[in-house]
Amino acid sequence: MAARMGQPTIVIVGAGFGGWQTAVSLARRQISCLLLDRHGEQCFIPLLFHVSVGLLAPEWIVSDLGKASQHSPYIRFQKAAVVKVSLAEGYLETTAGSVTFDYLVLATGSRSRPIPAAAFPMRTLDDAIALRNHLLTHSQQAIVVVGGGATGVELAGALAEGGLGRRIILLQSRDYLLPDLPPALARYTLRQLQRLGIEVRLGVRVQSVTGDRVVLDTGEEILTPTTIWTAGLEPELPEVTPFLELSHRQRVAVLPTLQLPAYERVYALGDLAAARDRGTYLTGVAPEALQQGVAVARNLARQLRGRTPLPFRYFNKGRLAIIGGYGGVGQIGSLPLRGWLPWVLWLAVHLIYLPGYGNRWQVLQTWFKTYGLRLTSTPITYLTQRQERL
Repeated sequence: MAARMGQPTIVIVGAGFGGWQTAVSLARRQISCLLLDRHGEQCFIPLLFHVSVGLLAPEWIVSDLGKASQHSPYIRFQKAAVVKVSLAEGYLETTAGSVTFDYLVLATGSRSRPIPAAAFPMRTLDDAIALRNHLLTHSQQAIVVVGGGATGVELAGALAEGGLGRRIILLQSRDYLLPDLPPALARYTLRQLQRLGIEVRLGVRVQSVTGDRVVLDTGEEILTPTTIWTAGLEPELPEVTPFLELSHRQRVAVLPTLQLPAYERVYALGDLAAARDRGTYLTGVAPEALQQGVAVARNLARQLRGRTPLPFRYFNKGRLAIIGGYGGVGQIGSLPLRGWLPWVLWLAVHLIYLPGYGNRWQVLQTWFKTYGLRLTSTPITYLTQRQERL
């Protein structure tokens, strides 16, 4: 896995939203890089819950990294897991051999925190497929979803839309849902989920999970063979020497430029980095990682020209979450959104960012068939009527 000669070697570890965006942005500047990822495919994480409920086929939300990188002579992809990173000596140990670097971008993302063995995580495509297969054999039994963030809310809503007589229970340790959105939208979300027949329990914690029940901290037991865990993420970082300074939520401390404090040629971004914008820690959502990828590529280009990197500034385009029942919530700027409009916007945004024209076409057709949308309908009239009937 020898590096190209005659130019500084830029290595990117991780081909998620941030890592891939860094590589693409470098390629647009005609700067070469080596992209490493332990998977040969990139999974579009925001649509995992649609795979888990059987709405979308798994292959529709993945793109082949090898084929995608072939579209640019500046991106060289290697399927390999990074075992160790030596920052001082400038090399990586991987499952495919050693790699030296002049500049390094760490974009390894996050993973689910340790969860009960009997619970189903929702972080990878394999997780979604395993849950889908399990639901097919337990179609009439209760389901418990742990976590009241966007993933938990969206999954619970999708399960309720699927019907089949299931009892669906959403557990949230806080006293409100969707902590990244205003309280009024959280209350609206609660009412909508309850309208769909979902039992929402706020301010409760899970004490234990077995194959047939969930035990709460109150002592209450909920009989269920299906517990889905959507709460809690932690950075996924290979062994790094010297040991990296950790900060907010055990993420890697970075400068405003996204460089490591002691290593000006090493960057960290996405879920891995404790990045701040205007004094506030970022939450680690995909739009942040995408913008960070652009910023890191820009700073690398500046360094190659002997210029000083610039601080990262995040432009918040808003937040959206789909609830189910043709409804959603969101906020764009200071404007809160609820009802059919954020639902449509959510579908549109995720369709646009989904990699691959073939994937987008398959997903678009499925959504039209599933949600009963008609091209001849006026969106406001049609969706309003659908919501009123629910």
